[in-house]
Amino acid sequence: MSRTMVVTGVSSGFGLVIAAEALAQGWRVLGSVRREPDGEALRKLGGDIGLLDICDEASCAAFAEQVNAWCEGSLDCVVHNAGTAYPAPMIGAERQDFRQQFEVNTIGHIDFNARLVEPMMNAGGISIFISSVSTQMPTALLGAYAASKRALEAMAESLAMEVAPLGLRVAVVRPGSYRTAIWETSVKRGAKYLELDSNLPSRVQEHYQRLGKKVRRAAVDQPMAEPAQLGRFVLQVAAGKRRGFYHTTPLFAKTQQFFAWLLPTRVFHRLIRWVLGRS
Repeated sequence: MSRTMVVTGVSSGFGLVIAAEALAQGWRVLGSVRREPDGEALRKLGGDIGLLDICDEASCAAFAEQVNAWCEGSLDCVVHNAGTAYPAPMIGAERQDFRQQFEVNTIGHIDFNARLVEPMMNAGGISIFISSVSTQMPTALLGAYAASKRALEAMAESLAMEVAPLGLRVAVVRPGSYRTAIWETSVKRGAKYLELDSNLPSRVQEHYQRLGKKVRRAAVDQPMAEPAQLGRFVLQVAAGKRRGFYHTTPLFAKTQQFFAWLLPTRVFHRLIRWVLGRS
């Protein structure tokens, strides 16, 4: 029988390429989208679609029930991919942006994963959480994003220790930068902070406006890999071909992670500021 995989957030980007690669390798795939029309691309590839708002408990519960019926009580893999970025400064940011960042990238995934324990136990399945190399190198204006992914990793480690005696496996994938719609969406979302109108001193506002423009240019102009590479990488983890807990994608992301590990933190910060200064 074909192995079964659930992938959250398959309307485009990472989720769609992961699901497409799984289908190409003979897996049965059920992907989640927030709106029915967003699932058309995966349907055309032969996958199944369900509706999920990762920030809503009732939606997580309903989709988990659909998953259990779809996989007939035996789920081999769930890839927790749905996510987004809320660029925001650490001075002057709106609390709601922080809350929403963690709801989408952290809390929702842990909640949804917990609802799949029974079918995953029946298959001896694996939960794969898509994190980011940003957890190892937070940058200016992306602190909330990096923090949400770092928190996800901590929870995934705790989860792994808890469920290992149940025969379940957990893994974390840390992608670098890929050409996906997340950059277009997040750049627009953070644009409001370029026109920050607050009670902060004018010097602070002007500083953040300059910094925001530099970060935006650096984010758009940085080297980006093709998403299909990530699809193949995640399927290797799902199939047990890559051991270990953390899996950083090849080449540029691994290089970034190495320098973040090698250099003293303040030296690494100066390096990042130098890069932004060139933008």
